Amino acid sequence: MSHPSAIKKLILEHSRPMEPQPTSVDCILQSLTGIRVVLFDIYGTLLISGCGDIGTGESDDDHFVNALNQAGLQVSANNDLSGPKMIHDEILADHQESRLGGIDYPEVDMIEIWKRVIDQLVQSGAVQRLREGSIDYERVAAFYELQNNPAWPMPDAVQSLQRLSTAGKTLGIISNAQLFTTQLWPTLLDEAHSTFQMDPALRFYSYQTKHAKPGQKMFELAANELAGRGVDSSEVIYLGNDMLNDMMPAQQVGFKTALFAGDARSLRLRKDDPRVASVSPDLVVNRLSDFCDVVIDG
Repeated sequence: MSHPSAIKKLILEHSRPMEPQPTSVDCILQSLTGIRVVLFDIYGTLLISGCGDIGTGESDDDHFVNALNQAGLQVSANNDLSGPKMIHDEILADHQESRLGGIDYPEVDMIEIWKRVIDQLVQSGAVQRLREGSIDYERVAAFYELQNNPAWPMPDAVQSLQRLSTAGKTLGIISNAQLFTTQLWPTLLDEAHSTFQMDPALRFYSYQTKHAKPGQKMFELAANELAGRGVDSSEVIYLGNDMLNDMMPAQQVGFKTALFAGDARSLRLRKDDPRVASVSPDLVVNRLSDFCDVVIDG
């Protein structure tokens, strides 16, 4: 397993500034009072996502081979492998098993997926190890995601988190995410040197729960944690960029909802999806600073 500083270095070396792509969605900025807790999606909301969300980027064999090289592995001569397809097939198999176990919207742990794929390749002789020692699967997975889905802070992200924290709001995360994500956002948003903090008990990642959005599991866990602190669901607002994955499950557990429409790459209105036909966010914003104004000033 990589040391956190090694993954942070990898992130900083392979991340470049990006700008959001504007949308034409009309904002809804109504007055909201009594908000005590603000929960965030990560990809497409706090971070610009090059492909819109984690795990959705189009990959190719070059990205796969480059990731293998990070772990000291080399594709054997004259070997024609399709790495992205192997990963895709392992994910599908994992999802199928989870659905048989009763999980409607399952999630995988990409470290485990990479272990399986690399073990198959090593055993078959499709790849060769160039050095002794254990394989750093976490570094492989992180490098692969950095190539497929580059990320960068959304404009005003750090300032907005600091404003909310200063105003006494409790902050947290509910996100489809992998282990890599838990180091990506703190690195890019420079959490260690900022005045905001995401509450450690309010960080819900799909790879840990094995339940992905739009399933309600992570939202239910958050609601239960907050209920134990005496916080009613109506005092919580969730900000995300997807009507199905974010607005629907947040609304189902009683949270207030805010749709972030600040980047065309990641905005998911799902107009033709009947599951969100009756879903209406309380707010629609295209700038994080506007979201802060409403939540802080009411």
